[in-house]
Amino acid sequence: MLEMMGKNDDIYSQMIIEDFYDQVKDEYKGFLYSGYPSYKDRFSEEPIKVDAILISNKGVLIIHISQQNSVDFQEIQDVLYNKIEVKMKSYKFLHKKRELLFKIDVVSVCDKAVSTENVVKNVGELVTYCKKNLSGNVEYELLRKINSAVQEAYGLGKRDDIDFEEGTKSELIANMNYIIENHDIRQMEAILADPVNIQRIRGMAGSGKTIVLAKKAVELHTAHPNWKILLTYNTRSVKPMLESLIDRLYRMKNDGQKPNYENLIIMHGWGSSSSPGFYYHLCKCYNVAPMNLNEAKDMFGSNRAFEGICNKLLKSVEQFKTIFDCILIDEAQDFPIPFFRLCLNNLNKDKRLVYAYDELQKLNEEAMPIPKKIFGCNIAIDTPLKVSYRNQSSVIVTAHAIGMGLYRDLENQNDKLVQIPDSNDIWEVIGYKCDDEIQEHQEVILYRTIETSPNYLNTDIKSLVKLFKCESKIDQYIKLVDLINDDLNKDKVPMKEIMIIDMETLNHKMNYDILKSAINQLPETNDLRVHLAGTLHPEDFSRPDSIVYSSILRAKGNETFVVYTVNSQECMNALTPIKKRNELFTAITRSKGWVNILGYGEKMEKLNQELNQVEVAEYSLKFKSYPSEQEKKLIRTTSVDLRKDDVVAIDNMEKLLTSLSEEKFNEIMKKFNELKKNK
Repeated sequence: MLEMMGKNDDIYSQMIIEDFYDQVKDEYKGFLYSGYPSYKDRFSEEPIKVDAILISNKGVLIIHISQQNSVDFQEIQDVLYNKIEVKMKSYKFLHKKRELLFKIDVVSVCDKAVSTENVVKNVGELVTYCKKNLSGNVEYELLRKINSAVQEAYGLGKRDDIDFEEGTKSELIANMNYIIENHDIRQMEAILADPVNIQRIRGMAGSGKTIVLAKKAVELHTAHPNWKILLTYNTRSVKPMLESLIDRLYRMKNDGQKPNYENLIIMHGWGSSSSPGFYYHLCKCYNVAPMNLNEAKDMFGSNRAFEGICNKLLKSVEQFKTIFDCILIDEAQDFPIPFFRLCLNNLNKDKRLVYAYDELQKLNEEAMPIPKKIFGCNIAIDTPLKVSYRNQSSVIVTAHAIGMGLYRDLENQNDKLVQIPDSNDIWEVIGYKCDDEIQEHQEVILYRTIETSPNYLNTDIKSLVKLFKCESKIDQYIKLVDLINDDLNKDKVPMKEIMIIDMETLNHKMNYDILKSAINQLPETNDLRVHLAGTLHPEDFSRPDSIVYSSILRAKGNETFVVYTVNSQECMNALTPIKKRNELFTAITRSKGWVNILGYGEKMEKLNQELNQVEVAEYSLKFKSYPSEQEKKLIRTTSVDLRKDDVVAIDNMEKLLTSLSEEKFNEIMKKFNELKKNK
């Protein structure tokens, strides 16, 4: 069947395309794009827009639609044909020597024209034209490649030639270079939709939200070069990746030309006096003194610092003005509600606001409030992205199982769950399948299919997640170095494709020094280079010839083929189980391939038991008795993290007790037991 995507700005043209689609959708297999693709002419800098293009199993047809008979149809057809042909020939997999592997036809539709060989008057004649001229046989694999070229999706995964050896991880990584990427239907819907009156894009980590936003920004900038378009984000370390992605996408589309970064602006959500950001930019526009991080913490507290300054700015501005024509927000789940209202208030009357977020990043709640709570109104477009392109199925299922604490105690499963989504419908939205309807107190098995978790790595998914229980912190870092040496020397994994995430956030800089010491003490580690994320500047993360060592906060939004988590026993913390398990969930989902979970102590044995149960369940989420709404409320009530101040106080008490002599310790415990009896 034919899939239709996009929408033409011209109402008449859109009606023609929709009527044509209705008449041919069962005749052809492939894709029909409306109002797409569009390009910028290299010399005139005027936009070149294709009214429609049919990519089908019987051929490729460019459709031009006009309501004027006075135009030179042949000249317009030549411009469109030449543009598409040049684009197609730039992909080596679409031509042999000087000839394309398929035929391109062009036709114009104009009800005021006289019908000729390449001009038709109406949809009926257009259908007849197709039957007469589209008589080829385009095989499915070639069809996918043509579609990838039209979408300009090929090369989204940056292709780096690497030295590899057969039978190693490096070979599997290198093979990824040969994948011909395609945006799926939902991604293209999100990219091509005109976001008048707010668009929401949601999906799991790795579902392509950032790429979709970047591609959308490029499409809008190409079609409307004079618009002020803002792409904003939360994690500072993702800025180089966003800049590289935008630059690459725009150059691919527009014959190597650069974007106009005065109109297409990539800017952090907060910013500072030395690094531009949306909040600081607004303060400057409205002559309001901006607040820095320390000032905001002092006034509003650590957890509400950014929310507080956004609220303060909202109240400070008497009359908002149009500063941007479109705002796109990545990592929207990390921004407070006042931030969105600031965005909306500084847009023109069309309110083109697009926000993308990780659905279920926090496993005990939907990642975002409902749109009405954020904006005071409903949204115009909602696009869920179901496919996980980053994580292999075993990796994402493991992350969800650990995040929920699903396999903590099989006998008392619901009593021991740390968290669970409020809505049963969320599982389908993020790509899980259940053979039966989810019903409370019934066995429920949720699993992922090849459609929502493609095995692009083409390897045994059971080999991707491993746990290593060590005796001590030092032993853990020695084991880490051994494992990384194997990755580098035996499996030939490039250093930039390895990420180390420290789950002990507060001490991660000191722990980095322990790792450096372990590297220096062990033989055959001369070529092993590791750097601490954010050392050179706030956006410093990945480097071509070094392994990144990061806290979970800086790791968000980044990805590598191999991920190591260290001090993973922290996720078994009984004081803040939700926060810590969410952090391990986020760390695991940074991986495009392999995950190695390292830690030490008794808590790692409990984590190992949970991981073993994921494998026993054949990488599915198996509920013996799915919780009722009442049981979900009880889970939310009993699984509550202690306040940060309480956690710090308990940690300080633990340090004090361990420093005491045995005599003093016994004396204090005696006093404690007396107090407990009297309570």
